Amino acid sequence: MSPAGLVRWLLTAGLLAVVLFQAPPDQWLPTLTRVRWVPLILAGLMMAGIVLVNTWKWSLLLEVQGVRPGFLRLAYHYTVGYFFNSFLTGTGDLKRATDLGREQEALPQVMASVLAERWSGTVGQVALASVTLLVAFLRDPEALWPLTLASAGLCTALVLGYLWFEGARPGGSRSGRGLMEWLHRLRLAVGAYRGQRKVWWGCLALSLVAPLALVGIHALLARALDLHPALLALLLFVPTVSVFAQLPVTINGFGLQDWFMVTLLGETMTPAQAMALSMLFHALRLATGASGGVLYALVPNLGRRG
Repeated sequence: MSPAGLVRWLLTAGLLAVVLFQAPPDQWLPTLTRVRWVPLILAGLMMAGIVLVNTWKWSLLLEVQGVRPGFLRLAYHYTVGYFFNSFLTGTGDLKRATDLGREQEALPQVMASVLAERWSGTVGQVALASVTLLVAFLRDPEALWPLTLASAGLCTALVLGYLWFEGARPGGSRSGRGLMEWLHRLRLAVGAYRGQRKVWWGCLALSLVAPLALVGIHALLARALDLHPALLALLLFVPTVSVFAQLPVTINGFGLQDWFMVTLLGETMTPAQAMALSMLFHALRLATGASGGVLYALVPNLGRRG
């Protein structure tokens, strides 16, 4: 195991230990045995809707690169990528980029589209989380200053990413061979998005759908557990939780997401209730990813042309 992998496992285990000390399993496991199926199914449909919206956004970015595999094929690759992301954040994005890139013989272009799709999604999530976090900070400045500082760090990273995009220009000379040449081709592919304001605004608008849908999903999951958190609390904190849970510092957000849920939702529910809600969301996310694993195993040519 690599040092980075060991650190992720240790952080995951440490955060889970802290959360389980605050909310022992015997306090929240009984809640999970009384799940209402109708709200849970509706939450699952909303998760599937997020996958389709993100697939649509990806197709817009691929259009700029001249890559048109068809929506059904894109949905297959995105769902398979979601499955691999269930194990480690980022691996699924690399999987869908390399598979579709080789399939379309346009690896740098597809890789650029995945980078742009993830970057625009992060912008939308951070934008919404920053607004909601600011509102929460104004309500309780002492409790949330670390999150506000971390959010500022994420915003700085996004600005640096934007400057990198702006600095990428089509054309120019090659820069060496091998890996450096491939990276140069990738940078040129990213440069194709310069000036594509209509595409970017469309992608940013679609990027707001997922974090808002996650608020609705958590509300449905709470109803499935017969919990009644304040909708305002979910709107304030779920976007923030979703942003930080995607950081590749723990295994698929386990531990990190649970700690945020227990900490931030403490005013509207008990730690045990927050933990039950977090665990049910983990289960729903893994089930959504498992659908990609089924497609990968049984219908690898779904939507493939020719």
